[in-house]
Amino acid sequence: MFQCYIKVALDELINKSEDIEHGKMLYALVDFHLPSLGAIPEVKMKVSLIFPH
Repeated sequence: MFQCYIKVALDELINKSEDIEHGKMLYALVDFHLPSLGAIPEVKMKVSLIFPH
């Protein structure tokens, strides 16, 4: 279930930040839970789409 929330949130962030370059991301962590081991590869791949090297 947690993997689903991460996937939806990252997909939404990718879509909303598509045309942003050199921006800053401000956030607050209210209730943080580590992703499961199965979710980590997908999270890593999606985060690399948002913040390319």
